[in-house]
Amino acid sequence: MLSACASNQVISKVKTVPKNSELLIGEFGYWKRDCSRRHFDIAIERYPKGGELRFEVGSLIIPQDPLVGSSGKCVGKEVQSKKVVYVADPGFVGNDSVRYVVKSSALLKDKAYEVDLKVQ
Repeated sequence: MLSACASNQVISKVKTVPKNSELLIGEFGYWKRDCSRRHFDIAIERYPKGGELRFEVGSLIIPQDPLVGSSGKCVGKEVQSKKVVYVADPGFVGNDSVRYVVKSSALLKDKAYEVDLKVQ
């Protein structure tokens, strides 16, 4: 059964980033019943002011207990993921923030992520 969470639920995180570095702030993977990857998008609602975002392709192992939906026969199999990486501007020190929405199928709902960053 799929989750019945509210559309555009905001999940907040606070992360510390060393000066002149980068940090993985999110990684997401969705799959279909046949264990193949399910398409999804990441939309940026607020860009960082003291850095940039980079997107990378990765892979995740499908867990027994996913955040949304069920694993079914896909537990332990690999699925393609999308990574969101924050890259601090050279010399920047201070607070920054990012807000993005992971957009999937109507059944899985969209989820918003708010990430507050302390670059030090």
